[in-house]
Amino acid sequence: MVQGKSKGSALQLYMCLVREDCDALHNYFKGYKTQHCSSLLDVDFYLMINDIVFMSKHPFEHRSEPLLPFYAFVQRIVLSFFLGFGIIILSLAAGMAGYHFFENLSWIDSFVNAAMILSGMGPLAQPQTDAGKIFAGMYALYSGLAVLLIAGIIFAPAVHRFLHRFHLESKKWDS
Repeated sequence: MVQGKSKGSALQLYMCLVREDCDALHNYFKGYKTQHCSSLLDVDFYLMINDIVFMSKHPFEHRSEPLLPFYAFVQRIVLSFFLGFGIIILSLAAGMAGYHFFENLSWIDSFVNAAMILSGMGPLAQPQTDAGKIFAGMYALYSGLAVLLIAGIIFAPAVHRFLHRFHLESKKWDS
């Protein structure tokens, strides 16, 4: 947490983040930045929190705004890749745990089955218990939706940039 701030101030910061209130967050750090900023780390913390809140409210630029600079676009691609990869890891962990505890498979066999279902190939070991069959069916349904979600998250920045550039070019020809 930010040094030099009381617990009440930490609660104010938390409430600003929960409400996604950019103005309140900026005002919260405004006094802190001028009074307590003793290192660049404090400024970086301020900028990082401000960017997180802003990006949660405005993840992509509006069609009336200029095209995002290339370095920011690359950052957006990397962020979406890691977010998608994180969802894959969590989904794989949930599948491994389910196969391990419902079907009493070893962790390696649980990994293989969860990875095969998550990738859309199907399980290697057929479930033997009723609980294992229910889990396998639910995990297969989840996996189908998860693949669509992950693909959407990973490809959204590239598709958005393409459409944004297309819109800017068509706007140029209309003028």
